[in-house]
Amino acid sequence: DELLETFEKFLSLQSSLVGMSALASEEELWQRTLGTLHHLVDFPHYRLLLYHPERRELVPHSSSGPETDALNFQQDLVEWIFNHRSVTLLPAEDAKDGAEGAADPCAIRSVLPIPLVGKKGNRLGLILLWVNGEETSTTRFILAFLDALALHVATSLENLRLQQNIQQLSGLMDNILESVPHAIIALSKDDRIQALNTNAEFMFGVKRFFALGERFQDVFGEELSRMFSSLTVATLSGQEAIDQEYEHRLHD
Repeated sequence: DELLETFEKFLSLQSSLVGMSALASEEELWQRTLGTLHHLVDFPHYRLLLYHPERRELVPHSSSGPETDALNFQQDLVEWIFNHRSVTLLPAEDAKDGAEGAADPCAIRSVLPIPLVGKKGNRLGLILLWVNGEETSTTRFILAFLDALALHVATSLENLRLQQNIQQLSGLMDNILESVPHAIIALSKDDRIQALNTNAEFMFGVKRFFALGERFQDVFGEELSRMFSSLTVATLSGQEAIDQEYEHRLHD
């Protein structure tokens, strides 16, 4: 029965990992991660901490349960966790005895720290799960599943942040292109149009939607194509900016 349950958890994990690559925000990623963790581990409390690069420390992002703040976690173990990287079942400080001195069956026995580490070894965050159970024969399989989940979550988080940076840079570049009173066209090494502003659309009678990604020879007429070719050849051969004047009749 335990083996069958472990296999079902593996299938659930595999399905969740496939869907993570399509998530559009960090909040969606954390919701999917917590949902996956609930399928793998029974935990009453959790705490998610994200690394703050400017403060160079982990800061709380979210947690569950009114008693979460009372669950202490040794801060000196954080360095060991990130150096060790793998998920490890540790005894929890909150595993207290009952009032009569007998063991409390409801006491939290263990804590599962899940480090999120980037491709270059940079710290991204830490997930702490407080669990009631103790180590069993199937624990090593669950820990292996959690290691795989942590790697995938870290990769997805870095990809999301990279996409956000690209979108911000793209928006900044668009603002710069639209703010200058000139027609601007950006070409790649293989003559494909990478960007053009509204002034270029008006001056050369083309639409950005149809021009982006196309070779400029296929977008502009023969006369303009010869002009662009001569400019690019002159610029690349001389490795400097070329300032030349051309006559061009605006489209009606």
